[in-house]
Amino acid sequence: MNKNVWVISTVIIVAVALLIIVARNNYINTPGITKTEIEYVKTAIGTEFLKEWQGVNDGCSLKKIGDIRKIEPDNYQTVIEYQCGLVPPGIPNKKKTVTVTESGKVNGI
Repeated sequence: MNKNVWVISTVIIVAVALLIIVARNNYINTPGITKTEIEYVKTAIGTEFLKEWQGVNDGCSLKKIGDIRKIEPDNYQTVIEYQCGLVPPGIPNKKKTVTVTESGKVNGI
């Protein structure tokens, strides 16, 4: 009886460990994208967003850049959240899907 309990416990521990590893790779890290690529995409989006609204008195502000994923060998896609003008409390952010090319061109802002 004790041997069966030990085997079942071991199987459960290994299964939980594998689930944690898989979940971490799928949800915490963006598979196939390096930290350098993530920073590159975030910088390109931030720069383009600021450039788009520069000089506008009551323009828009970038609130969040979502998870970044590769859509082609050297293109990336994400969803940005932003707000424009004076926004009353409780109003959700606007959202747009944005694409960034390897050369730094941002489409969708």
